[in-house]
Amino acid sequence: MDISKVSQLDVSDLEPPQPMNQITAALHKLAAGEVIAVKHRRKPVPLFEMIAGRFDHICVEVSPSQFQLYFWQREDNDAKILAELLCNEKHPL
Repeated sequence: MDISKVSQLDVSDLEPPQPMNQITAALHKLAAGEVIAVKHRRKPVPLFEMIAGRFDHICVEVSPSQFQLYFWQREDNDAKILAELLCNEKHPL
């Protein structure tokens, strides 16, 4: 697993709309093979709808007030595998 391909972003203490703004800005910089791991305090359903068709994601509920999100470019199989490994290993990012 190549952790250098993972960018970390913690938006859990930010007030709306900053979490969405920071995540979308990071997504626009995302290169092939890369994953963004995001710590958030809620499940950002509007964001998921907004990025559908361009990016994929995994959302893990750690607790009712903590979510771990993984984003990658749609159809990027290497990044998808990396995100799944991170999710399955419960990697502490």
